[in-house]
Amino acid sequence: MYTSSTVFGAAVAALALFAASPVSADVAAPARGPWAGSVDMEKACKQQYGSDWTATAGKNAFDWKCSRPSTGQSATLDVNGYCSRNYHKGAYGDPQGGGKYDWGCYFP
Repeated sequence: MYTSSTVFGAAVAALALFAASPVSADVAAPARGPWAGSVDMEKACKQQYGSDWTATAGKNAFDWKCSRPSTGQSATLDVNGYCSRNYHKGAYGDPQGGGKYDWGCYFP
């Protein structure tokens, strides 16, 4: 049978091991180039498909779609294409934090 001091000692040892592990260390975000500008999802859909298309948000950054209400069509949204067209110089899209409104455009 384990005594309370044995259990407590094991818990302290486990906590110390976790605190020293690389998993608990602060991990730097992936390197991005300089900020180019924001992403206008509505404008991106209209540029990609035409003026009668609209942007539809999903649950996260990767769930955005373009839709055409008059026909019920749905299509993917090309954020990299939007960034390149609007900011030039090889700008690309990055979902930053992954939230549905977290997109930004960056230069390489």
